[in-house]
Amino acid sequence: MTGVLESRGDELLEVTAAALEPAARLVEEARARLRTLLVRDGRVDPAALHEHQSAAHGLAWMEVYRQGLAQLHSWAERLADAGRLGELERLVLTCSFG
Repeated sequence: MTGVLESRGDELLEVTAAALEPAARLVEEARARLRTLLVRDGRVDPAALHEHQSAAHGLAWMEVYRQGLAQLHSWAERLADAGRLGELERLVLTCSFG
């Protein structure tokens, strides 16, 4: 496989698609770890949330980026299907996933 920057549209879409699952696993692992810090008796403990608010914000940040990457990948797939995935769009996708 060529480098991402040199990839054709199909190859680039394969690379970005392959990155989505590990990103989802990373977010889920972070969510599970945060849950162990925050949940007491099946509910989020406000004091624990206050104590670990940086971790909670970090998880939210990770999820926003994961969702953004998924949406960018879907956008690029739609463009490719329409024969409109050009150089600029590939660069946007490459920079975003980079």
